[in-house]
Amino acid sequence: MPFPSEWIEYPDGSWGPPETRMPRSTSSPDSSPESAEFRSRPTDYLGNHFRSRSEARWAVIFNFLGLKFEYEPRAYNLGGIGYLPDFWMPTLRCFIEIKGPHPTPGEKVKARGLARVTQRPVYIFFCGIPIYGPDGAPRDFECGEDAKAHGYQYTPEGEENLGHAFGVKECCGALGIVYDAYTPRIFCDCGVDPEWDTSFLMTLQMAFLRGRNAKWN
Repeated sequence: MPFPSEWIEYPDGSWGPPETRMPRSTSSPDSSPESAEFRSRPTDYLGNHFRSRSEARWAVIFNFLGLKFEYEPRAYNLGGIGYLPDFWMPTLRCFIEIKGPHPTPGEKVKARGLARVTQRPVYIFFCGIPIYGPDGAPRDFECGEDAKAHGYQYTPEGEENLGHAFGVKECCGALGIVYDAYTPRIFCDCGVDPEWDTSFLMTLQMAFLRGRNAKWN
């Protein structure tokens, strides 16, 4: 469904209301797309010292959406290998890992091991924060690849599934991580498969805008 007519397209390809965005300086180190070196810069946000700017941007998204998160809460022993996951999401009861252009085979093995040890799903989001076009659909990500394939899920049973992303249940605004945008899988008290409602979609898009455009000194 199209965005409201007053929304405009910004130089980085994202869309949003004019009042939510300030003009970018091309000389600013926060300009999008960020270099790999800058994305890995340690960043402080909400009392957490994030190892990378990319992790901090996702924390901005979680905070805007009202999703509680714990950053690097504890290390886990994966068969003699210590592993410190990026985020534990208490409400969603899952772990989230933030990676660069694509997770390495070793990172996938660790994510699968973490899911097995904790008996909780693990998600790897990679290739930046999604950009949405005027039709309300993800157009591409910061690395310009297929927008549908930037979230791996690892289950306690050892399954690997590609194609996960955040979704919003249109009937009540419940948030979750879904496969191929199938939001009825998100648990809520409504118990219905609702009609499409752009009001909640816009909430998700605004969160991504906040994360993509957050600035630090």
